Amino acid sequence: MVFWKKKTNRESIDPFEGFFGSMDNFEKIEKMMDDMMKGMLTKGRQSNIERKPLVMGISIKMGADGIPRIEEFGNVKGQREGDPRISKSREPLADLREEPNAVTITAELPGISEKDLELKLGGKKLSIKAESKENSFAKELELPCEVNSKQMTKSFKNGILEIYLPKKIASVKKRKSS
Repeated sequence: MVFWKKKTNRESIDPFEGFFGSMDNFEKIEKMMDDMMKGMLTKGRQSNIERKPLVMGISIKMGADGIPRIEEFGNVKGQREGDPRISKSREPLADLREEPNAVTITAELPGISEKDLELKLGGKKLSIKAESKENSFAKELELPCEVNSKQMTKSFKNGILEIYLPKKIASVKKRKSS
C-alpha cells in the first residue's frame, strides 16, 4: 500500500482525490521508480560494484548571469532511455565560485586522505581524482576563465577540499571591463 492512502475496513481513502482527481498517475510513477530501483540493484549484484553504495543526486545553483545550473553527482548517471549507468568512481559534490580576482572550488571527498588526492590543471579544466581502499572519486570542472596555476593553493580537512585559483591578470582586466 502506498503511504498517501489510509486503509479502512471497507476501502482505501485517497486524501488528494479532490485536488488531482485520481492518484493513478502517482501510482504509475511509484511503480516505475520501484522497477528502476529493482533493476539497478539486480545489475549491481551481478557486477563488481555490489558492495559500493549507489549515489545519485543533483545540485541546482543560480549562476551569476541569473541562469540556474543543474549538475549531477554520485556514481549513478541517469539516461533518457535504458538503464542508468553505474560507475566505479563517484563524482563528488563540488561548488565552484567565481570571485573578482579568483576562482574558488569546494569539493566533498569523504573517506579520502590528502595523500590519495590528485589534482590536474590544464587550460580552463581542473581534474580532481582521489582513491582509497574504500572510496574512489573523479570529477572534471570547466573553469569560467584562465587561472594562474603556479599560485594555486589548496587545503584539505575532514574530507573537504578547498582550492583557491587566482585569475590571470588578463582575465581580471577583461572581467572588470565587461
